[in-house]
Amino acid sequence: MGNDTIKMILSIIIPIFTAFVSAVTTHYFNNKSFRSPFKRTKKLDELKSQMNFYEEIDTEYYKFIKKKFIEDDFYLQTGIHTDYDTIPKYIEFRNQIGDKYNWKQIKRARSYFSTISEQIEVSITKIENIIMWIFSVIGFLLIFAAVVFINIQKDGTLTEKLALLSLVFVSVFFGFAFIKAVDPIYIANQMKKSLIKSQQV
Repeated sequence: MGNDTIKMILSIIIPIFTAFVSAVTTHYFNNKSFRSPFKRTKKLDELKSQMNFYEEIDTEYYKFIKKKFIEDDFYLQTGIHTDYDTIPKYIEFRNQIGDKYNWKQIKRARSYFSTISEQIEVSITKIENIIMWIFSVIGFLLIFAAVVFINIQKDGTLTEKLALLSLVFVSVFFGFAFIKAVDPIYIANQMKKSLIKSQQV
């Protein structure tokens, strides 16, 4: 493996790694308020105090802030932002699909939910299912490629070993990234099957 090839590999990998770290960091800080139980509880306590204050002096505003409190409390319990009228639909949906699914999984799959009807419906197109299988195959092939890269060249200079290690890292990273990207579709499919079973009982 020549020096030019090594430099080319590193020039590709370093920007990718930097972008990945930046994306993860941004995602973490954007969700920091939800990750902190103390801040979430404090916010709900403040809203509850406002409810008690407005209950006697402004009935209409009390009704509004009560709904807001229930929405925030539901978000605290599940991680799902939704409106007051949709909350019962999510609770019923959770009961229908069974205890093997948690709220974190429901949140991941909610892009494929329709809340227009009285009950939540899971809607996945054929194209989305095809994409799921394509991405899954690509992901597993990349992970397999990483195993192959490990066994290609066990001897060599330190620079060559680092370049090879970088290739392994990129293959594994993108392999899991492809699989993770379609995980919500897979979860939604499983939930749809559970929903159909519960409706047939």
